[in-house]
Amino acid sequence: TVKNTIVDIPHRRLTDEELAEAKHILATVPDIKKEGDFESQDLANKVPAALRYFAARAIDCREKSTPSHPGRFTSFAFGKEMVLVTLPGEPFNGIARNIRAKSPYKYTFIAELAQTTAGYTPMRECFARGGYEVQPGINTASQDASDVLSNAAISIL
Repeated sequence: TVKNTIVDIPHRRLTDEELAEAKHILATVPDIKKEGDFESQDLANKVPAALRYFAARAIDCREKSTPSHPGRFTSFAFGKEMVLVTLPGEPFNGIARNIRAKSPYKYTFIAELAQTTAGYTPMRECFARGGYEVQPGINTASQDASDVLSNAAISIL
């Protein structure tokens, strides 16, 4: 059995305080170029080039993002014990765990980066921890997006 659904995946909205902080960073942090590629620890280590890069992305989030984008979800049931469900983008593994926990199937497989869109979808609790995956940018996932992905996938199992 094959089932499909399309849902709107909400994008992050930058608060006035976050916008002010991003503008402050661009105004006060020196524009020092970094040799080589960015690394995940550059943001935590407050490397000026990384701070400026993510501040510019935050401003773009506020000025250029749309409210949401459509995401397609498909499930393929193989008998009564196994299902494969597709998720758009790069969902954090907590989303897959949530889907598996609520699945009526003995074996539930998740395929990510399927059908529509790219980009990280962090779990709600990840936003408070920080890191590059949760930084705002154009059309990045909101804090509600992980629930939207889980609920959409569960609805077609």
